[in-house]
Amino acid sequence: MIQEASMDIFVVTETEEKRKVIEKLDHVFPRGLVRRDNYEEIFGKIDNYAIFIGAYENDEPVGYAAIYANDMEGKIAFITMIGVLENMQGKHVGSTLMKRCVEESQKCGMNAIRLEVLNTNTKAIDFYHHSGFEFEKKCSDDSNHLIKRF
Repeated sequence: MIQEASMDIFVVTETEEKRKVIEKLDHVFPRGLVRRDNYEEIFGKIDNYAIFIGAYENDEPVGYAAIYANDMEGKIAFITMIGVLENMQGKHVGSTLMKRCVEESQKCGMNAIRLEVLNTNTKAIDFYHHSGFEFEKKCSDDSNHLIKRF
């Protein structure tokens, strides 16, 4: 467990805790999960296959990341979600979550992490560049893949 100030960051394994965290932080994402028609399907994949890392302050969720580290051929993990409550941004929650994503990916034998980001999400793009990610390829008309190799 990583602890910074009064913040705890750890892998969450309990289904209901994952659901609680996702629902509490859904509004921080431009295209949240909970309001999607296929939320239960997406949640099932995260619950069953992703490494889910929660960030807590005083036992309350303030951020999370969900990563898939199961590409044993390409050895590239994928961050499907990473988000932090607005009032906790700028307090190293995101960077600490990102460090933990790298650690967990390396434990699984990965050599890099990829993510998709909306072109309009400039705050996230700046954060990812600051975290060592670089442009990899265009994903769609409105998003790109970024990658961090380690």
